[in-house]
Amino acid sequence: MKKKKKKLKKIKTGNPFKTTKFKSLQAKWYNRLKKDGFEDIEEFKEGADYLKKWHCNYFQKKYHPLAFTARQHYFELACAFLNDYQFETDLDREVWEMHCMGGTVRGIAKEFKRSSTFVNQIIIRIRKIMLENERSN
Repeated sequence: MKKKKKKLKKIKTGNPFKTTKFKSLQAKWYNRLKKDGFEDIEEFKEGADYLKKWHCNYFQKKYHPLAFTARQHYFELACAFLNDYQFETDLDREVWEMHCMGGTVRGIAKEFKRSSTFVNQIIIRIRKIMLENERSN
């Protein structure tokens, strides 16, 4: 006897959370939760999912206006340093330039085909020089 081969179903790709079936089920459960008195901490509006209110110090510290001001001041210093400092190598200058433009360590490392550790060491070294120069002025 020959065995019959089973046909494999094709799997649909895409975001499963955007299907009408999922949205219908989600609406059903949200209504049930609302009916039972559940108050969700997240706001669900079209195109925006976010917390209704911040409930911990993490967000208050991270998004505090002073944190934004400090970060802005740091990058202003970094950009000025980029234009004023005589870098030891072209690589140092290019890494620092990408750092000044808001590049992540991983992104910069990928761009130059180097390790994140290597790039981070360059940034730390140059930052130290920049801050020493700032203190002496």
